[in-house]
Order: sequence, then structure tokens, then C-alpha cells
Amino acid sequence: MKLINSFQALEKFILNRYSSWLDRRIPARREVTLTQNNIFIYPNRQFIYYFIVVMMLWLAATNYENNLSFGLSFLLLSLFMVCILHTFANLSGLTVAVVGANPVFVGEYADVELLLSTKTGKRRDALNLGWEKDHVVQTSLTDTTQQRVNVPVKVTQRGLFNPKRITLDTVYPLGFIRSVSYLDLDVKILAYPLPVRHAPLYVSDGSSIEGDKISTRRGSDEFSHLQEYQPGASLKQVAWKQVAKGRELQVKEYADYSSSHVWLSWENFPTLGIEECLSTLCYWALELEKKGESYGLKIPGMVIEPGSGFYHQQKILTALALYGTSTPLSERNSPSRALSGAEA
Repeated sequence: MKLINSFQALEKFILNRYSSWLDRRIPARREVTLTQNNIFIYPNRQFIYYFIVVMMLWLAATNYENNLSFGLSFLLLSLFMVCILHTFANLSGLTVAVVGANPVFVGEYADVELLLSTKTGKRRDALNLGWEKDHVVQTSLTDTTQQRVNVPVKVTQRGLFNPKRITLDTVYPLGFIRSVSYLDLDVKILAYPLPVRHAPLYVSDGSSIEGDKISTRRGSDEFSHLQEYQPGASLKQVAWKQVAKGRELQVKEYADYSSSHVWLSWENFPTLGIEECLSTLCYWALELEKKGESYGLKIPGMVIEPGSGFYHQQKILTALALYGTSTPLSERNSPSRALSGAEA
């Protein structure tokens, strides 16, 4: 057990030192141009087979004193050296810049839009980009000097999520030399809380939100209903048409209909933890918007007046996403392109 712990501690130490060295060599920037300072070249698994073939040819040439085999083995070795230069040149001079990222809910994949460009107009083939091995995007710059590409990344944390380093590599042209760069593009993805209904939402009268809520005020000019005549009621409110038809004496009631404001408040869910409360508030914000309700938000340090619509919903969700972080509400990575839906 002590030996295993020692190996784990050594591995952690090496990874920390490597990460620190990489941070100094390739610092975080929103736009990076690839040069010899941030491109690394490795032989991959295919190179092992290639090297074995070259060694067997060389040994056969030595054993049988065959000049043709010597020439072929040296030709393959020189091809390996030329391949290193071409693989490096496929990345060198390429500029990678962040365009923007769409806001998503925690647990979803966000599409980060990147701009690949080259000033020389040189062709760039088989470029692979990805934060995760299972979601690598391949692109090329053939007849253009610029290319936009969307690279997916899974968002695992609420707030302004930074996916850290993206891997950009190529094995062009022969496939046994890998040219790679690990770029920290300083991407900030706005991550809303995962909308989950941990608790029902109760309004001031003690009822839960079920359908549209309507409040009324007496004394308006809009007809509401008929009710039985009470002594002392104004004769102007008597439904004379009903009397003319031989029905009992009734009076008209008028009311002013208006949509009630629903407040999403921290106090609605006193038994929930912070993250559970944020998830529940997020869920009810989506539900109230679907119902067309007017709703506002009250959380510690933030009050958003009641309203409705896409931009109002976005403001509410942004406040929930940034709660408890050091980022002001107004500081955003980029304007959102779409507000994706989510199910509880």
C-alpha cells in the first residue's frame, strides 16, 4: 500500500510540474499563433512498425551485402526525416482564435466556435481539435485562409466554465509522425444550473403554481359575471335584459383582470441547499416562461423585477448561474446564440 501511495504521489508531482511548465511555455490567450515554441512532435504507434521494417531491410542488406536493400533502407530513413518537416509545417503559422460559446445547462455539451486562419494561404490538411478524445473534430484549410469550426465540450460546473487546454494535432502527410499543440484559449462558457424540481413552488396565498393565476379588482368597466340581486345594489347594475326574459333579478359584476406576479425567492425553499435551490429556481423560471407568467427573482444580493420573454429569462438564468462567483452579472464571454431547453 505504501508503494502504491508513493507511485501516486510521484505521478501527481510529475503532472503538476509538467502542467506548470506548460503554463509558462503556452500561457492562456484567446488567440494563439502556432510556432516552434508551442508545437511538439512525437512519433506515434505507426512509427514503430515503420521503424521495424527499416531495421529489417538494413539487417537484410548487411547480411546479404545487397546494395539495393541498403539504398531502400536509407531512402525510407530520409523519408522519415522529411515527414517531420512537413508535419510541423502543417501546423506552423496557423492562428487559432475564440469566437464564442453558447450558454448551456450544467451537464450539457457546449459548442465552442473557433476561427482557424493562416496569413500565407498555405493549405492545411487533416487538423484535429478536441477537448475530449471521444469528441474530436477534423477540419482542413484548402481553398480558404479562414475556417470556423465548432468543437463540443461537456460543461461540468456552474458559472463561467473554463474547459482548460484543447488539443490541436495532425499526422499529415504519412501518419506516423504526430505534430501537436496544447492550447489554453481562455474560453469562458456560461453554465446555467441544471433545472431540477426539488420542491414545489408556493405563492403568497399558499397554493402551488398550477396553470395561469388571475387576480381581480372590483370597480372596473369589464364584465365579469352575474350574481343574485342584493337590496341596496345600484339599479344601473341590474341585468334588465335578464328580467325582460322573465328571469330572476340579477346584477352585473365587473372586474379588472390582470396577471399576478410570481416571485422566485430564496425563501420559497428554506430546506434546500444552495445548489439544489438554484436548480429548483432555474426549473421554475423555465416553467413560468412556458406558461407566459410574469415572474421576478429575489436572491441574496440580487433583485430582478418581474417580467417575461426571452431576454428576461436569460437575465434570470444568468443571475442564477453567476450566484456565488466573483464575476459580475454584466460580464459575459459573448452574446448567447440560443437558449437551449432542458427537462427535469
